[in-house]
Formats: sequence, C-alpha cells, structure tokens
Amino acid sequence: MGERAPDAAGTGRIAHAAVGFCVLIPLVELGRAASWPMYRPELGLVAIAMAVTVPLHLYLVWHAVRGTPAPHGRLVFAALLVTSGTAAVVIGETWTMMLAFVALGGFLVLPLGAALPVLLTCWGLVLLVSTGVEDGYSPLYFSFSVIFRAIALYGLIWLVAAHRRLVAARDRLRDAAVVRERIRIAGELHDVVAPVLERAVAATADTVPAVVVDSRATLLQARHIIGGYRRLSRARDLDTAIALLAAAGATARLDAAGVDLEAAATPDFRAALRSAITDVLTRDVGGPVTLVVTPGENGPCIAVDEQAVHRA
Repeated sequence: MGERAPDAAGTGRIAHAAVGFCVLIPLVELGRAASWPMYRPELGLVAIAMAVTVPLHLYLVWHAVRGTPAPHGRLVFAALLVTSGTAAVVIGETWTMMLAFVALGGFLVLPLGAALPVLLTCWGLVLLVSTGVEDGYSPLYFSFSVIFRAIALYGLIWLVAAHRRLVAARDRLRDAAVVRERIRIAGELHDVVAPVLERAVAATADTVPAVVVDSRATLLQARHIIGGYRRLSRARDLDTAIALLAAAGATARLDAAGVDLEAAATPDFRAALRSAITDVLTRDVGGPVTLVVTPGENGPCIAVDEQAVHRA
C-alpha cells in the first residue's frame, strides 16, 4: 500500500487528538474526585457513571471526526443525556464538568436550534447542583468550564470533519477532470479511426488497397495523438485545467493564439497554470472564464480574464 497523502495523515492525527481529549478529560475528572477530600466520598459513583457515559460520548465523537453520521446517533445521545443528567443530580458538583459531553453530543447529532437549548440546560443544571462551598470552585466557574469545554471540543471536531469534506470534494473534482479528459481523448481517437473502420466494413476487392493505405495513415495519426498525450504537452495540461474548472462550476475556454501548445509542458509552465487555476478557485468564480495564454520572453504567460497574470 502507498503512503497516505500529507493532508490525510494530518487530518488523522487531529482526529485522534480530538478523541484523545475526550478520553483524557474523564480521566482528569476521575483524578479530581479521587484527590479532593470533599469529592472523595462520591468516587465510586463517579467511576460507575463514567463507565456508563464515556462509551456513549466517545461513540458520537468517533463518528463525528470521521465525517459520518453516527448510526442511531440521536438514540445514543438520549441515553447520554439521561444517564449524565441523572449522575449530575445524584452525585452533585463532582459530576458537573462531565456535562460538557452532553452539550457536545447535542451539537454533534442535533440541529443548531436544538443544540443551543441543550447547552443552556447543561449550564443551568451546573448552577443548580454546584454547592459553591468555600473550599471548592464557584458555580459560575463550573458553568463556564462546561460551556468552554463543549464549544472548544466541538470546534476541533468540526474543523476535522470540514477538512475531510474539503479533501473529498477535491478528490471528486480531480476524478471528474480525469474522466472528462479520457472522454475527450476517446472522442478524438474515435473521430480518426471510425471513418476508416466504416470504409473497411464496406470494402470490396477493388477498394481494399486504398483502405489499407488509409488505415496506415490513420494508425500513424492515432500514434501521433497518443504520443502527444504521453509527452505531457501544454495542450494536455491546459485541457485538464479547463476540465477541472468545469467540474468546479466555472465554465472555461482557451485563448492561446500564437502559442505552440504541442510543446512539452515545463515545470514552470505547470506552476504558472496551477497559480492561475488556484486564483479562479480561491475567488470562487462561478461564471465563464477565459484562460489567456500569450507568448513571453521567458515562456508563455497565463492569465485568467486578463487578470492575475502568472509568468511561466
């Protein structure tokens, strides 16, 4: 198997980091309950509640960072809401920080309009069960911490999922461009070969020599077409770029008067073309565009709509 692309590997590391935080925080809360004398009597209940709730929120988080809807996600969230809410009422202040995962689960499986009331409910529940005793933290501290943890974790998970969607969209655009190019190549070969095949089918004894001569000429022409693509000519790179823009929703045409498009595409030419295409995609141009290729002293110049000229 080949190595994964750097962006895919980076996304995987961030996804694992997000899941790791969702595992680390319960361990920190368990350690807090064990180390603080005022919370130590509830340590057994905290451990039991974590054994029940942590798998539920990890299930939702794991599917979220993978960019896939969690099967029975709302049912799992309902179980998390009931079990964690019950733990908050029974255990009290020791459990308040864990309500962040209830709020997080709401953002992961519910529409925003329904997730915000869940967040506010968790905030209110924290204020309700927090004691605010002198040796502990204030109820406002607990409520702020729950909201901060939920929003921070959701932001990290959302970025991972958004990056996965962008990578998937880029791959679809690339595949669409490849398919369009192959269809075009097949069309060019068909236009060259089809007439000769039709003549061969209808050939008679008198026309066979002429068909053979035409077939040889057609074979040379087909080899020339295929050889041009194998040489990675400027024309091929430009056609691929136009197909890519079309797949992205920007209809493009080519204006390359006076430029030898059959010449080999140099790295500088590809860099200039890539810069021009990036300029179109980053500006989110949805209408028709024109790739203008003009001769230059150091190689062709590539412009989009006579703007953003990139010298090759």
